Amino acid sequence: MTGKTVLFLIVLFAVSACTPAQQESLIKSAEQNALNDSLRRKAEMKVLKDRIQAFSDSVISIEKEIDSVSVAIGLAKAEYQVQNDQLEKIKKFKLLRSKDEREQQIRSQSDVLYAIEKHISALEYQLVNLQVRLDYFKSEMNKSSLIN
Repeated sequence: MTGKTVLFLIVLFAVSACTPAQQESLIKSAEQNALNDSLRRKAEMKVLKDRIQAFSDSVISIEKEIDSVSVAIGLAKAEYQVQNDQLEKIKKFKLLRSKDEREQQIRSQSDVLYAIEKHISALEYQLVNLQVRLDYFKSEMNKSSLIN
């Protein structure tokens, strides 16, 4: 039997064993309990829907951020390739350039490449963290949806 059926039978039994004044009191009490349960369930459902909406908003925000970081990684990799090509040009022989000047240009360009590598690494780390956050919010959203 369901909970409502059992509750109904208990109320029916209690009502039949009481005087009319007690019966009316029991009926009002049962009605108030039913109303309170209904209000509680509505409040719980609203909280659950708000929670799912918050998770959904977070997922959308993180997905946009992932797209943005992915684009930034692509641009940084393209810039790295351009600077690497520049390094290859610097390494080639040039007339009237001393060996020290050549070495200084190579070091300088290597520093530029290293800075870009660090930037790419930071962006990739950020991307991984965003993916982890996205997975977390999606799983929480699914858990909340299953409860509903």
